[in-house]
Amino acid sequence: MTTGYKCIDFKGITLSTTPVTIDGIHNAVEENYRKPYLLVGLTLDGVEKSAVFAEATVNSGNYVFTVYGKTITITAADAVTVAS
Repeated sequence: MTTGYKCIDFKGITLSTTPVTIDGIHNAVEENYRKPYLLVGLTLDGVEKSAVFAEATVNSGNYVFTVYGKTITITAADAVTVAS
C-alpha cells in the first residue's frame, strides 16, 4: 500500500459538458491510499487520450482533475463532466 499509483478508469466513455455516469468512480478517487492518480481510458471530444498522471483537487465535494487542457469534474453521484 505504500508504493505505486491508483488507476482511475474512465472506461473509454466520451466525456463532454453533458454529465455521464461512471459507476463507482467517485469512490475510486476517494480511496486512493495517498497514491498518485493515473487516469486511463480517457476519451475527450471524441479523441482517445493516452494515460496521464494527474493531481486531484476538491471543490465543493467534487473531485477535479486538469489534463490535456480540460477540467474533469467528478461528483459524489458519479457524474463526470468536462470543461475547457
